[in-house]
Amino acid sequence: MSDWKQIKVRMPEDYFIKAKLYAKDKKVFLSELCRLSLYDYMHNGEHIGPQLNAIRRELSAIGNNINQIARHLNSGQDAELTDDIKDKLEDMRIDLKRVLKKTWH
Repeated sequence: MSDWKQIKVRMPEDYFIKAKLYAKDKKVFLSELCRLSLYDYMHNGEHIGPQLNAIRRELSAIGNNINQIARHLNSGQDAELTDDIKDKLEDMRIDLKRVLKKTWH
């Protein structure tokens, strides 16, 4: 990269303070953090958004199911958490962790 160009960015002061502290914690210059963040957004952004939306839909469906189970239990009836449900919850936790790790590394 022999020909560098400058970009000026405006952001709220609280964003700036958090970014500066994060850069210091990671032992990089703020400019390097900005370059890496922009590069990562350009190369991963189009993949992360749809994955997070899919996870949000799945979590919403799980929340609805949990509410149905709660209503069922509150009516005095019994219910059990099957291994299949436990496995699906664990798979979603792993997927969410993987996607968030890509987003917030």
